[in-house]
Amino acid sequence: MIIQLTIPLPCEGLCCKPLVAVSISLAPIWLGVYLLTTLNINLFAWGGFPYIELATLLSSLLGFLILRYVSPSDDDGTIPLSISAPIALFGFFIAASWIDAIAGNLVTLLTFLGDALDIPKTIMGVTVLALGNSMSDLSADVALAKKGLANMYVSVVCVFL
Repeated sequence: MIIQLTIPLPCEGLCCKPLVAVSISLAPIWLGVYLLTTLNINLFAWGGFPYIELATLLSSLLGFLILRYVSPSDDDGTIPLSISAPIALFGFFIAASWIDAIAGNLVTLLTFLGDALDIPKTIMGVTVLALGNSMSDLSADVALAKKGLANMYVSVVCVFL
């Protein structure tokens, strides 16, 4: 739920103007937390100037303007491309920061478990981390198989061999 509130998603068929406005308003707070936890950059009080508060104020104003003045271009409720493209690009960077934070915490957790169970880091990397890295390929292959696209799966496997 928190991730949905920080990543603006102006996609066709999924667009909800209030959610886009709220996510644009809350994204700078997430960026401040992300930079503080990953790079130890405190934008909440950097040099005595509250950058995050100013960015949150400006992005809240932008969210309000989108909510108030952007009218859907079609009957399906999509935001016009000239407005949705920059929002989608911004949302991409916010989503990438979420992925980086989650992946970093996952690796830290697995490293801790390996140290606690006295498993060497090379064994952890070859087994557990490699298995986790392959899970996305497995889910994509299962989805292809369920759709009856086994030829596509075989061609992907042949490219990697």
